[in-house]
Amino acid sequence: MDMSDPSTNTTSMMNSLMVPLFASTLTKQTFHTGFGDAVFSQSFIPTTPAAYFGTWLFIFVLGVISRAILAGKALLEGYWYHKHASTAIVINTNDDGKATVVTGGKNVMVWRTSVDLPRSFIQLVSSGVQYLLYVPSLY
Repeated sequence: MDMSDPSTNTTSMMNSLMVPLFASTLTKQTFHTGFGDAVFSQSFIPTTPAAYFGTWLFIFVLGVISRAILAGKALLEGYWYHKHASTAIVINTNDDGKATVVTGGKNVMVWRTSVDLPRSFIQLVSSGVQYLLYVPSLY
């Protein structure tokens, strides 16, 4: 290998720099189940079997709560749809006082404070619980 050739020198230096970076990222992604490992966050590391079990039980309960929120949201969506789908909506009024009215059907759903604010709150809570379920996969 000729050291005076800049392309060879640069390539060998890049290879020597990239291998340790790649190797260090692989060691962080190994599967392990020790009691000294972080499960939910870096600041909380369960050191006893009871604390480890309690942490995983908490994560399991969060999963059950997440599915219950999604099931409840589906039930409420059906209730809201059947309650408000038959509502008449005034679209336009003419100069002579005649109104164009569209009777609610399957394709007519309008923004309602009584429906969309609770729907957004349920989505906010659901997203928060799902984020808490996502966090343990980071550690």
